[in-house]
Parts: sequence; C-alpha cells; structure tokens
Amino acid sequence: MKSIDIIVPIYNEGERIINFLKNCEKKLDISIRFLICYDLDEDTSLPFLKNSNEIKSEIVLIKNPMRGPCTAVIEGIKNSRAEIIMTIPADENLEYDILKKMIGYIDDGNDLVVPSRFIKGGKMIGAPWLKKLIAIIGSFLISNFALIPIKDATNCFKMFKKSMIDQISISSKIGFLYAFEITVKAYLNDNKIVEIPYTWMMDNKKKSNFKTLQWLPGYISFLWFSFIANIKKKILKKK
Repeated sequence: MKSIDIIVPIYNEGERIINFLKNCEKKLDISIRFLICYDLDEDTSLPFLKNSNEIKSEIVLIKNPMRGPCTAVIEGIKNSRAEIIMTIPADENLEYDILKKMIGYIDDGNDLVVPSRFIKGGKMIGAPWLKKLIAIIGSFLISNFALIPIKDATNCFKMFKKSMIDQISISSKIGFLYAFEITVKAYLNDNKIVEIPYTWMMDNKKKSNFKTLQWLPGYISFLWFSFIANIKKKILKKK
C-alpha cells in the first residue's frame, strides 16, 4: 500500500495543529505518518499532540538538533521512510482538496509537485508585505536570473518521491532555504517537476517567524549557486 510522510515544522501552533492534521487525514486515503518537527520542549503544540486521540494516523515527534524551520524539515526528511514525502508549514491555511491532486501527479510519474502561487490560477492572500515581496522576488530571480524554469521555487509546500530526495544532498541551514534547494537541485538532477496553481493563504492570527535580514545573505548566496550550476549544466549539455 502506498504511504506518505507529511513533514510539518511547528512553532507554538497550539491547539490548531490538531485541526490541521485532521483535515489532512480527511483528504488522503493512503497510509499517513505525520513527522512533527519542533525546536523547543516548551512548544505550545506538544501537549495537544501528545494527548490527542482525534488523529488516527501515526504522529512522530522529532526534535530539531539546531533551531529554525530549515534544519527541522531536513531532520524530518532524514527520518522519513514512505514512498511519498510532503513538506508543509503548520501555519499554512491549506486548500486541502489539492492533496489528492498532488498524489495524482506523483502517480503520473512526476518526481516533484510544486503548488505554484505565480502561475495562472495561483494567488497569495494574507502574507505580510515583506514576506510576500521576498517570495515574489526570489522566485522571479530563480526563473529569470538563474534561468531555472520553475515559477515558484520558494514555496515550502511541496510533495516529492523519496527516491528523488535520496539522490539530493540538502545542505541548507537557515530560514526556509530548503524549499529553494529541493527545487533547484531536482531540476539540476533532471528530475520530472510539475507546477500546479495554488492559492497560498497565511494565518494572519499568528506572528510570522520569518527573519528577513538574518536569512537574506544565505538566500542570495544560494541564488548565485543556482545560476552558476545551471550555466555549467547547459554548457555540458551542448558538448
């Protein structure tokens, strides 16, 4: 039977995390494990996760060896074992109906499914202006400066095959840079990628943990890596 590991980095989500997991369960008819990645033992989500009997699927709590969403997600990937993996931040107001569509695209032979806010039919709603600006500029530069034909490389919400991620070395340490890295390295590795339209809605009630100035140098450095690596790939293909 097909299975999926859903990797969810959390940061003081509280009780809302239970509704998030329940809604994922309702829309997926395959075996699920929730890999919940957290930084601190005092996280407000943990008591609800430990004591809930509302979630039928297995919940695995994974302590981040460092701090921040990037290393949390990478730790989740290291602990995954299902054929399909999905990464999604817990503060995403998810369009749950998209989950079955994404599974369908994986079944059709795609290695990576990217819900895209920047193709026809995609939208961004409720994001703080600075976070929205960085997402727009970052994705624009990946597709137009680094010349990688993905319109929304910055989206942290992704679904991919474990066989794909096992071939990619993810080395990011800051912010949500893993989202960039998975997409770019999948493209460089000639994996099959599909983008589908998606409306991204952020939870306005929760304060964003996005550290713009602290993370920006790392994002710029990876953008430069993407450009150089893609140029090398194109040159080698011509030989």
